[in-house]
Amino acid sequence: MILCSYIYCNGELKDEDDECPICSGLKHKNFIDKLPLKLIDMHQILPNESDILQVQINKMNLLNIKIALIQSVPNKVQSILNNKDLIGINKISNNRFIISQFIDPRYILAKKRIQKYTESGIRVIKVLPVLGYEPNNKRFDRFWKQLESNKMIVMVHTGFITARHKEEEIKHKTFMNSELGNPLLFDVIARKFPNLQIILCHIGGSIFYEEAAQMIYQHDNVWGDLSGSGMFALDRILAKKVKLNWNKVFWGNDSHPKFYEKNIKIMLSILKKHKRTELTEKLFFENANKFFKKSNL
Repeated sequence: MILCSYIYCNGELKDEDDECPICSGLKHKNFIDKLPLKLIDMHQILPNESDILQVQINKMNLLNIKIALIQSVPNKVQSILNNKDLIGINKISNNRFIISQFIDPRYILAKKRIQKYTESGIRVIKVLPVLGYEPNNKRFDRFWKQLESNKMIVMVHTGFITARHKEEEIKHKTFMNSELGNPLLFDVIARKFPNLQIILCHIGGSIFYEEAAQMIYQHDNVWGDLSGSGMFALDRILAKKVKLNWNKVFWGNDSHPKFYEKNIKIMLSILKKHKRTELTEKLFFENANKFFKKSNL
């Protein structure tokens, strides 16, 4: 048996297959016909390449993606556009992008950063506890409280750290801890700060998907995106019939723009496999659109 080499697919190929039947198996015209009329991408990254903004916009136009929420990263990460890069892009995006800014709550000037971003119109903050801190430690309560008071939205990585990050980790000698990707670390935070909107990126991935589903179901202020390893989570949630509020889950690409088609095809194939194609419009557009209106984004 041969497995597809694409990191988020692992589909089975037969000897006679020229391409993966899951992530590359539809002719382009048939693929476009199967898409919802409009899409919203709730988790996208922009690799640090000279023409990446135009590549992103071209893909959005082709696939009728109305808005993309762009994730930021720590400044020392060179492969993906970071805080300063995204601020510049936001000024010329023509309302096609919502950008996030990365903050580490351990940073001594974190509170000043929150205020600065609020004043500049930023509404989404990306946090990465996997860098080595427990977010539910009481020392960070003021941080979460300020985000709540400023009506910010928090996006947090959940799930296992995928292999694509290993080269960057070795380069900077900063190693992330998958243990700290457990969504339950935000349970107390969601209770203490009920008006703080929290999005669990990757909805727990392939190991914490049940914890993420429970968080989304139990907390009015917790949501989830199905980007990246979240597609594995979706497959397992549907297979095990895990209880989940399907009105609070979004789709995201979380890859180079050239992989949009692959990731969408994988999502569609998972929904088809589990006979849940009625969720297509919700996951690709409706839920995100309602979230934007609720959050005044």
